[in-house]
Amino acid sequence: AESYTIMSGVVTQPTTDIDGMEEVSSINTNDWMDYSVNLPYAGTYTASFRVAASQLKPNSQFQLRKADGTILATIKLPNTGNLQTWQTVSVSVNLPQGIQILRIYGSKITSMFNLNWWELHLTSLSVLGAPASFNAITDTETSINIYPNPVNDQLLIRLSNSNAGAIKIEIVNIGGVITKELKISNGDTASMLKIDVTDLSPGIYILRMTCNAKNYLQRFIKL
Repeated sequence: AESYTIMSGVVTQPTTDIDGMEEVSSINTNDWMDYSVNLPYAGTYTASFRVAASQLKPNSQFQLRKADGTILATIKLPNTGNLQTWQTVSVSVNLPQGIQILRIYGSKITSMFNLNWWELHLTSLSVLGAPASFNAITDTETSINIYPNPVNDQLLIRLSNSNAGAIKIEIVNIGGVITKELKISNGDTASMLKIDVTDLSPGIYILRMTCNAKNYLQRFIKL
């Protein structure tokens, strides 16, 4: 929390929380901190905040805002017992891709609260934020279909190949790096394949199939 770019009305001090570093303390109504973040994907994020507060009225709250003041989320503050007893509160928020300034703003604080850390965790990619999907390049001899898309753990590939030729399947990330590869021998005319993608980082990938000197592509999203 102490890694803000600019602030108004707050101070920092050593924390007794688990990381043992500094916290932002004495956050009151109209106090704020700005943070520069660079998000790799547009989508829905879980924003989590490590807070400590006491003597708050039930309507105490703070907000996550854009640099222009647009309210992204309002978070209710809990009474944790004292200013060094910590609790994590979370809220869902939609954010665009790229570098941006996010502000934590004390919108209605009846006493004060402390903030030790906060984080953003991607939970789902935005359809608008992802590159446009496209269908597989197919012909009358060979086709490939994949599902589910987006995928969490197991990617299923339905393959029809009347040529019965050898097939190579690769999963390529947006940086062009091949992350997985498998081969199918001659003679397999139709197959249902399953690929474990739990070890892939969230993001956009291309499944590339090479058969009979032709490439067939499908784009998918790993959540």
